[in-house]
Amino acid sequence: MHSRQQIIDTLRSFAHRIDVERVDEAVQALQQFGDETVLAMADALSDSDDYVRVMALQVLYEWNGDTEPALPATIRALDDPDRIVRICAASVVSQHVEKASAAVPPLLKWLDRDDEHSKMTAAALILKIDTSKHDQMLAVLAEGMESDDSGIRCVVAWLLGGLRDVTPDALPLLQMMTSDQDEFVQEIVREELQL
Repeated sequence: MHSRQQIIDTLRSFAHRIDVERVDEAVQALQQFGDETVLAMADALSDSDDYVRVMALQVLYEWNGDTEPALPATIRALDDPDRIVRICAASVVSQHVEKASAAVPPLLKWLDRDDEHSKMTAAALILKIDTSKHDQMLAVLAEGMESDDSGIRCVVAWLLGGLRDVTPDALPLLQMMTSDQDEFVQEIVREELQL
């Protein structure tokens, strides 16, 4: 049996690389440690190096196995001081929506931030976790549809496309976006509507 610190040290060897293959190669290198890797990734979420925390979340997102044992630590990472860590944590939480009710309180805090991307991501994820917040979260996404930033409108279109199976009200909002003035937003809307 390998120690968690040995697993984290292996993870650390990939954390500061800048090549696109680093996550896949980290997952491959960590597979030798089996299920203990998931618990070590949870431990790595309290590392002082934000690159290590990001890498741990990226590995959890790509891990071919049960990552639920890391869910409590991942939910705590939604309050991480580093924005990229928080966004990566949200991606991992999105794989466990049926067991992630504890993620709603930290995600609700995201709605009060100036960061539109985080706000839109939080609204969509909260809606997937807790459909009782339907009206409030769709209102946030509708607000994002009016953003001056076309990148945010692209994110909203993509998120609404992913919510079509969660609520029938996502489709009309997405259809409203077909008249967006930005060609990239229109392209994402067409892809999400499969036109």
